[in-house]
Amino acid sequence: MVTRDEIKRANATATRRRNAGPTAVSARYDRRTGRVVVRLTSGLDVRFSPRDIQGLETAKPAQLDAIEITPSGPDLYLPALLAAK
Repeated sequence: MVTRDEIKRANATATRRRNAGPTAVSARYDRRTGRVVVRLTSGLDVRFSPRDIQGLETAKPAQLDAIEITPSGPDLYLPALLAAK
């Protein structure tokens, strides 16, 4: 069972992360351009080639169609993506 304190801490962490900068709200694979498109809370779309991301470099288009945003987001760290050249 989750305690009230754990819920409060999780909510505080989520608020800090949300206020720290833009976060991803959606993601999709654009087969026409061969790019992953991530929409941020700021309205900005970030597009990149899956070949440039470790773990996606050999993914087939059918596999990329299943991209989703998760609350923990451990697979692709957005700040690092935005800082990449």
